[in-house]
Amino acid sequence: MHKSEERVAPASFLHATLPEDSALRLLKKFFVILVVLTLIVIIGGYGLYTYKNRRLTPDYYETYKTQDTVPVGKVGIFVTALIMPPQHDDIFWYNITHKIFKTIIPWPFRIFATQDNGIALFDPNRFYEFEEFTPTVLEDPSGSDRFLDGEPYMDKYKRGEVAWVPPSRMIHKDCGYFVYTSHKGGIPTRTGKSMNKSRIWYYDKGIKQKKIPHWEGSFQVIDAALAVEGHIRDQFAFQRAGLGALAEQQQAEQGGGEGGGG
Repeated sequence: MHKSEERVAPASFLHATLPEDSALRLLKKFFVILVVLTLIVIIGGYGLYTYKNRRLTPDYYETYKTQDTVPVGKVGIFVTALIMPPQHDDIFWYNITHKIFKTIIPWPFRIFATQDNGIALFDPNRFYEFEEFTPTVLEDPSGSDRFLDGEPYMDKYKRGEVAWVPPSRMIHKDCGYFVYTSHKGGIPTRTGKSMNKSRIWYYDKGIKQKKIPHWEGSFQVIDAALAVEGHIRDQFAFQRAGLGALAEQQQAEQGGGEGGGG
């Protein structure tokens, strides 16, 4: 009988298998690192998203839900409402659009909503359009039909420096507008659009008296509601007089500072 011979792999075979094992280990290590990095990005991104979109403080709605419903001692009445100014006010529309951007549009999408892509322009004769058209005159939020260099926006439109922006599909019955893209507007373009639309439509073309009686009308409702008790009515009338005086002072300051558009 012959003795069994031990089989030994050739040296060339050993040299050929070792690099494959090393490559496999490197591939496994790469995938582990990739998974760890992916988890870090996901967890970090979620944490950043949650932080950026946290509820604003103080949370008055939460305070309202958890308030003590049994008043003790001297009772006061707090009335709050979003009241439209009687006349067009750029500051009001700047603030209200930023509030919408910050409270309704989540981060990071609000970054795109607040971009300054140029100066928002409207044709005052066709201020509520859904399809692109050829304007006859273009005005910026200040009411001027000319840029800072004195050249009419229409001349820039004819050179292709003004672009049409179609209505947003996310906003019901939104209208389109034009943007002068060769220069920043200094404010978010959508804010400039709201200012311009308010100036032309809400407080001019859309209302015959060119004034919104929201302020006075709101206080008429509030006065009637608080007229149950004489001392409450008198105290509220005093507070309202202070607010009215402040509003009149602000309107006087705005009226005194009005001039030609830029």
